[in-house]
Amino acid sequence: MNCSRKSLLHVDGDIQWGRSVRQMVQSWKEVRHLGTATSARAGIALCRAHQPNLVLLDLTLPDADGFDLALALANLPRPPRVLLLTPRSDALTLFRAGCASISGMVWKRGSVRETLRFAVREVLAGRRYFPDDIREAMRATRTDPAAFFKILSCRELALLPLLSHGLTDEQIGERNGSCPATVKSHRQHIMTKLGLHRTVDLIQWATEKGFSTCSTAEPALTVS
Repeated sequence: MNCSRKSLLHVDGDIQWGRSVRQMVQSWKEVRHLGTATSARAGIALCRAHQPNLVLLDLTLPDADGFDLALALANLPRPPRVLLLTPRSDALTLFRAGCASISGMVWKRGSVRETLRFAVREVLAGRRYFPDDIREAMRATRTDPAAFFKILSCRELALLPLLSHGLTDEQIGERNGSCPATVKSHRQHIMTKLGLHRTVDLIQWATEKGFSTCSTAEPALTVS
């Protein structure tokens, strides 16, 4: 094995995609496939052990949100570059994919084999890579005057994953240390800003935007 090649670790909760990516990457002479982790915790452990140049990351993991893992990876002593490989195209994903800890993104659709290899090459060369269709979708999200990140506060955005799962004010208060009355006030302000009148409409809106895919559990990732 040529150890001078750049190394790649795949983190994906979908076993079938793990196998497919392994088969693809093993035929690429310029990249070494280090393995596949099926959880965020396993991904962190393998990154510490093998220090890959690149992590190919799906966002749907059983124990954490993929973006939280990307942030944890960025705080490692030798952080890998992160390329997203995901089917998600919701507004929240497109917004968060523009953060500094993400080097590129490829959708799990269409000619993914050709696109993925080119994306891996670009990211390993130190460049960011987003295909034309993703860049256009990201641009549309950023320029939308009614985009959620333009009309809601950071505090309100932080509550949306919990609200999207239909939790009561009391349940949300227990999770984030707020009193139910404060949560209720935030909920009402959010609905007013969005022009919504029923909690069921808020849940549907938050789900469509991608907030229901965010983890509502306590943070489980550390780099110590």
